[in-house]
Amino acid sequence: MEITGAKELFGDDVTAIIPAYNEENNIAYVLTALTKTNLFKEIIVINDGSIDETSAVANTYTVTVLDLPKNIGKSQALYRGVEEATSEYICLFDADVRGLTTQHMYDLISPVLRGEVDMTNGIRDRGFLLNWLSVHVLPKLSGERAMKRETFLSFPREHMHGLSDTIVMDFFLKRSNGTLLPVLMKNTRLIKKIKKVGIIRGLIGYVKMGYGMATTYALLHILY
Repeated sequence: MEITGAKELFGDDVTAIIPAYNEENNIAYVLTALTKTNLFKEIIVINDGSIDETSAVANTYTVTVLDLPKNIGKSQALYRGVEEATSEYICLFDADVRGLTTQHMYDLISPVLRGEVDMTNGIRDRGFLLNWLSVHVLPKLSGERAMKRETFLSFPREHMHGLSDTIVMDFFLKRSNGTLLPVLMKNTRLIKKIKKVGIIRGLIGYVKMGYGMATTYALLHILY
């Protein structure tokens, strides 16, 4: 699908970045969606020390794959990808998002390209009530984001641990009086951790993720 005027707006100055860890069963969905468009100058996959076939699947697409020798966590993997990007603007995607369309990508990045906001955050479709809460009340934890490359690199790397990237981005964006626009992405969803690794490991993963985010949030407010 092509959107009238999209290529002129995007030019050759937007890089898509996808961090991935053991996503052999999921990453094809997002890469198929991204490579079907003409919106991106380059698409970078950061294979974060996966022990499955994530890299092999990614390499079947016309994308750049960075194979990290060991797992360093999503936040640091994102940083590596952004450092490699050669565009002024970046668009971040989780490797396990489903239902992504060209229209979603356009809606995510175009407000930043037009200079209307400093960052956008994609809100996945979870029904009317949760969508409203996600846009107006809840913390913005989705991995789908768009911003200038220099904006991301302005966030202190030392605070980027595990899955804390969204906490760090939102904290320092707000601290610098930057603007964040939630963008509802209808008919998108994320593959739940318990479906990928099982109930026990999935629940442990959720606990670790929540603890890491909470401690990062608390530490930032203590330090700054």
